[in-house]
Amino acid sequence: MKKTTLLLLAAALLCGNTTNSTLPFRTGKDFALFFAVNDYDHWDDLANPVSDVEAIAKDLKDLYGFETEIVRNPDRKTILDKIEAYRKKTYAKDAQLLIFFSGHGEFNEDSKQGYFVPKNGQKNDTYGDSYIEYEGLKRRISSLPCEHILLALDACYSGTADESIAMRGEPGKRPGTSADAERERYIESSLQYKTRIMLTSGAKVRTPDKSQFVAKFLEALRARGGQDGLLNSLELMGYLTTAQPKPVTTQFGDHAPGGEFLFVLEGAPNAAGAKTSDAPKVEDKTAADIAAWKKAGQSNLKSAYREYQKSFCPGGAYCDVAEVRVTKFLEDDKKAWDSAKEVNTVKSLQKYLDDYPEGEYRTQAQTALQSEAIFWQQTVEKSTKESFSAYLKAFPSGKYREYAEEGIKKIDWAQPVTPADLQHDMIFVKSGTFTMGCTPEQGNACAEEEKPAHQVTVGDFYIGRYEVTQKQWRQVMGSDEWWSSWTCDECPINKVSWEEVQTFIKKLNKLTKMEYRLPTEAEWEYAARGGNQSKGYKYAGSNDLDEVRIWSKGFDAHPVGQRKPNELGIYDMSGNVQEWCADGVDGGYKISPYTAAAQTNPTGPKSKDTHVRRGGAYHEDDALLRLSARSIAQSSWWYLGFRLARSK
Repeated sequence: MKKTTLLLLAAALLCGNTTNSTLPFRTGKDFALFFAVNDYDHWDDLANPVSDVEAIAKDLKDLYGFETEIVRNPDRKTILDKIEAYRKKTYAKDAQLLIFFSGHGEFNEDSKQGYFVPKNGQKNDTYGDSYIEYEGLKRRISSLPCEHILLALDACYSGTADESIAMRGEPGKRPGTSADAERERYIESSLQYKTRIMLTSGAKVRTPDKSQFVAKFLEALRARGGQDGLLNSLELMGYLTTAQPKPVTTQFGDHAPGGEFLFVLEGAPNAAGAKTSDAPKVEDKTAADIAAWKKAGQSNLKSAYREYQKSFCPGGAYCDVAEVRVTKFLEDDKKAWDSAKEVNTVKSLQKYLDDYPEGEYRTQAQTALQSEAIFWQQTVEKSTKESFSAYLKAFPSGKYREYAEEGIKKIDWAQPVTPADLQHDMIFVKSGTFTMGCTPEQGNACAEEEKPAHQVTVGDFYIGRYEVTQKQWRQVMGSDEWWSSWTCDECPINKVSWEEVQTFIKKLNKLTKMEYRLPTEAEWEYAARGGNQSKGYKYAGSNDLDEVRIWSKGFDAHPVGQRKPNELGIYDMSGNVQEWCADGVDGGYKISPYTAAAQTNPTGPKSKDTHVRRGGAYHEDDALLRLSARSIAQSSWWYLGFRLARSK
């Protein structure tokens, strides 16, 4: 076998309990353990392993403050004993350890096993008993009680330490607030997770005695981590990737997602007390390459990766990764646009524009969005049968199709109304006692107006399954000329004042010979909570708000009954429109500036400015749609409607 160099690098920074005086936020200490074999008992001697590790050890000590130990020409037992000695050390949580092997390597094609050859390793050892098996060595190193370990192999067949490489084909032939504070924050956040990273100088190939891997490793160290004085595993690979054979990076043992390996320059890069070294400074294309890639990653935009490709590809260390990310951006962009077109609503088109600020289809989305939105605005301004028909012809699958169809029905509506048409779908609610106000499931969003929580008893009553619709309002009132917010027959009536609701109820009761009324605030909350069938939800019928309300930014109430009902079968008590209640805002709560003018008369307040409204509206924040949320209104609002109640 020709001379080769094996480098097994397992690193965990900041091992030990000694405090670093220049970086007090780090509790641990950096260690480096080197094994290098030049002189063999049964194999050809090598020229470079010892000098290689001495060079790396010096830079680690001088530049990065490592405490280093070199074991020269060790036999098999010496290596294993020394590893076990490091097992007995005590390591801080952010500790890191570097273990470096340099010497001969061997691979058995029949057993698919790769080995490091110690000083006393036998030549042609069929069973590898005198060697150290890569897989066993990985297990030993992975089980060391140090959190952060980087494993790198620079040797003949060093890549076979990764089983997926060992099983492939025949062996190949020889080839913040401040810069310092931000730096500390990055180091602390990077060393949160367990690290087991492995670097190899190649895959299933022979490597030369004079290691390019070592040369590039030294080049990376001597660049001093660039402007921030930090060198992480990805940046290290940026240097190593230009070596031949090309290095490979993998993970081993119980590596945790997000685990990282850092070389931390002693002191901030520009600090007065920062250490210097006799090692020459390196300013080359590699450093510029890494800096550009780091900048692209921070923005994580397609344009940033394309700019990196333009400046550094081909030949850059991250060209392959940049191409993968650009391709992924384009694929996701296309899928999102196809989905937006298929749904073809203002909401879906706007979501595409929000999610893809550099999308390839932004012009198409903006055109589609603007075209339909403007057309519909003009349609509503005219509100004629001809304008609605023109919209349906131009946008047969448009977002406002149902509203346009209802517009035509409204104009054509002239059928006589009978008392039977005016009967409302009512749900019977059995009497009971419940805790009203800020109960535990309402979370931390409770306002002062919801406190204190208190016991309330209500009798039997009926309450509307749905909010009163626009069609029902027109049937009773006989006209909608007073009202400018018409949208659809089955949408809830909105923009009605408390006094106008009383007028509606009087007319309805006269037509139906019934005694409808508004629910009291206690009745409303008891029914919304599910009455005696309550399951303790945060919203009416669910803890998932998306199950019970349709969210919209605009002036868009939705047809009633489109979402999940609550335990009693009542719809839209969290969302669609807010609902008037019969009584004032006191209701057993403490008096505050908000409730100072409240009346406690259960038949209704004396002041028109203190009517309570409940349930929240489709456009409001989640907190306002909770079961205990309450507010008042002085007049009608475009998102304010009501539902009916009736005593037993």
